Amino acid sequence: MNSDQVAPGGAFAGTAEYYSRFRPPYPRSLFSDLLLRAEVPDGGLLLDLGCGPGRVAIPLMRRFRGIWAVDPEPEMLDEGKRLAGPASNISWIQSTAEDLIAPQGAFDLITAGESFHRFDQRLVGRKSIGWLRPGCRLALPYQVNFWPGELEWQKAARGVVKLYRNNPSPPEPSVRDKRFATFQEALPAIGFLDVCTHEFQSIHEWTVDSMIGYLYSTSILSPRALGDHRAAFEADFRKAMGRLDSNGRFPESIRFGYVLGTRP
Repeated sequence: MNSDQVAPGGAFAGTAEYYSRFRPPYPRSLFSDLLLRAEVPDGGLLLDLGCGPGRVAIPLMRRFRGIWAVDPEPEMLDEGKRLAGPASNISWIQSTAEDLIAPQGAFDLITAGESFHRFDQRLVGRKSIGWLRPGCRLALPYQVNFWPGELEWQKAARGVVKLYRNNPSPPEPSVRDKRFATFQEALPAIGFLDVCTHEFQSIHEWTVDSMIGYLYSTSILSPRALGDHRAAFEADFRKAMGRLDSNGRFPESIRFGYVLGTRP
């Protein structure tokens, strides 16, 4: 199940702490591979769009001389500042990706981890081409965890989620038209070259508490979305997981990856 940041006061309001505590971190192998393939120079400049609490920016901050971490949610930025500490080289900027004003040809890498699917992809993609130095890259990290799995505990979790999920209204047709079916389709259509995808597997062991915390970090089951149903959801989720003979541990091989495109 994937979800990402939205506008201030939107579906992710109140989720920042859950987001930073319970989302499985990107594996180090993903970042090492990305920096190598993107040919990022030492002392470069990174722009991280839809940064959330810094899940991409913070692990990479020692690799760049400076990072712009951009998100519309002030709670996400505050959590990122707390995690990064006062001595970090990250500038936390409250803005949507669409409204951001940034210098042309300034960045050695742009990332948008688990957020690009919420953007006006044509607009942000074309602006990213302008923000990048020639030959530099846009990377779109992602993860796919227990939502689509076929293990018994994944099916049980999914059953409770379906009972309580808050289905947001579909976007207006004019918004849908600005998004592509896949990132692999989007980047070449926008103008990026040499588009490729690289994936990694990482073992993660869930507990009932960490699964609930993860679900509270999403738009469909945030505490705000659940409202008065939060206690009932948590009770039903614990009951469903308690029926399984798992000793309270639920291991999973999570699929992480990134889509990479090069500015002409």
